[in-house]
This record gives sequence, structure tokens and C-alpha cells, in this order.
Amino acid sequence: MVSKRQRVLLEVIQELINNNIRSRVYLFKSLFLLDKEYGLNIGFDFHPYKFGPYSIVIDREINKLIKNNYIRKEGNFYKVNKCGKLSNDSIKQIINKFKSQRQILEYVYENYPFFASRSEKIARKKEQIKKGLFDIGYEKKSIDLFISLLLINNINCLIDVRYNAFSMNFDYTKKKLKKYLNDRGVEYLHLKELGINGSLRKSLELEEDYKLLFKNYKKSLKYKQELLNIVISKSKEEGTAIMCFEKDNKFCHRGVIAKELTRQGIGVTAI
Repeated sequence: MVSKRQRVLLEVIQELINNNIRSRVYLFKSLFLLDKEYGLNIGFDFHPYKFGPYSIVIDREINKLIKNNYIRKEGNFYKVNKCGKLSNDSIKQIINKFKSQRQILEYVYENYPFFASRSEKIARKKEQIKKGLFDIGYEKKSIDLFISLLLINNINCLIDVRYNAFSMNFDYTKKKLKKYLNDRGVEYLHLKELGINGSLRKSLELEEDYKLLFKNYKKSLKYKQELLNIVISKSKEEGTAIMCFEKDNKFCHRGVIAKELTRQGIGVTAI
């Protein structure tokens, strides 16, 4: 059984084929506009990449559809093996609105300039390096939303302060995350020593448990000034973010790091 967003993917691919359009770029841009302008909330986030708005998650869903024999690769596009009747008029409307890949690209670039900021199709102005320190948690964020938040805040270096750079969401495992970021011009650093060993988190239940853990962690930071200096140095060179899991840094040790760096005169902005 296909999910709602997989069904929409199938319908968009089929409608493109019906209109003799076989373009991955058009596919991604039409899904982007369906979300932004037609209110078809199908659970995809986007970030700026080589040809405008792009979604890692969409590519993953396409691969699932190929694996389950709903579509197959045919040249540079796809052939639909299984697809139901078109269930949303917005899909037909958006594909009829643009007659070519160039038309839809020009429209997206003009109306959504942030998502065109990394495009290979337009000349990019040399950007002024913006400095500063941020903190971010990836809890409940798709990898596309996470990358978008980094880029919109002009972050060029992400410092991972997890003890173990592993996640049940495999997009945030060290190897994958580093590749995603490096491909988009963002440096990745893992400062394991600024993390908290997972064994110390196993019994956390009450707010008091967190307070005690972070109290002890704060004491340990006086022995880790060399690592903190790396964070400070990076933030003075370029936009830098420290990252861990929790959405709210009050429940994450990166909040303790942020308070310590603020005490040392380095402002930290939570994303």
C-alpha cells in the first residue's frame, strides 16, 4: 500500500508523462509549488540546491516506489507501472500552467529567491561571510527542513556536540549528515568530547534529573575550554551552529554550552 505522499508522487509523475514532460527538475518544482501555492500538504520540506528547491526525502520516496515496482527508470525519467486515477485537480492545474522546465524554473526563481540561492543555473554573487553562533536541535525536523534552516541563517559550519553521532533517523548519523552538508558547502565538525555519554542519560525522567545532569556537565566544562575555543574561533570566522537532538535546548546539554559561551561574551541564537 502506498502512502499519501507516494500516491501524490505517482500522480504527478503520470500527469507529467501525459503532457510529454520528462524532467526531474519539473517534478521537484511542481511538488514544491503544490505545497507553497496550492496548499497540498503532503509532508515534504525543501532546501535550496543545484537546481532550486530540492528534497532528499522526495528522492527517497521515489526509490521506494521503484523498489516496490510502482515505477521504473526510463531514460532520465520514470515510467509508471501502477497508478490510480488522478485525485487532485491542483496537479493538473500546475502542470498545465507551465509548458516547459525553463518556464517553471524561471517562475520559482523569481518568486522564491531563497530557494534559488544555490542554483547552478544562475550566476551567484559572492556572498559576504556572516559570523555568529547558533544552536539547533534536529528533533522532529526532516533533513530538508534542517538544511534549509542552516542555509537561511547563513551557517557555514555545523558543530555536532553529540557524544555518539548516531540517530534512529539515519539522515542524522555522522557519515550521512557530513555528506549532505559538505555537498551543500557547509563544514561538519564532530566534537565528541563536548557530548554526554549515553549511559548517563538512561535514568532521566524528572526535571530534577536533568538539572543534576546538567549541573555536573557544567562543572566539566572548565576542563574543556580548548574545545569551547574551537567553537568560539569558528563563530568569529563564519556562521556556526552547535547541534544535538533535543528541540528545546533547556533539555539538552548544548543549552549549558550556550550559557557558558554567553558568559564568556559570545552571543548564541537558538534556531
